[in-house]
Amino acid sequence: MLNRMIKDTKRSRSALPLSRYLEKIAQLGAYLARSSDPAPGNTIMWRGMRRLADMQPGFNLVSERYG
Repeated sequence: MLNRMIKDTKRSRSALPLSRYLEKIAQLGAYLARSSDPAPGNTIMWRGMRRLADMQPGFNLVSERYG
C-alpha cells in the first residue's frame, strides 16, 4: 500500500531498505524528505501511522472488490 501511495524516485528504486519505508510513513505525516531536513520525529511518525491506519480499511475494501 505504501508503494502505491508514495512513489519512489529513480535513485531509490533498487532494493528498498526498512529506512525507506519508515521515510514513506513519515511522508504520510507531512515530512517533506528534503536533503537538508533532519530525521522525522515522534510526532511526524505518529501522524503517518495514524493516517496509514485510517486508509487501510478503504484499501482492503477496494482490493476485495476489484481483485
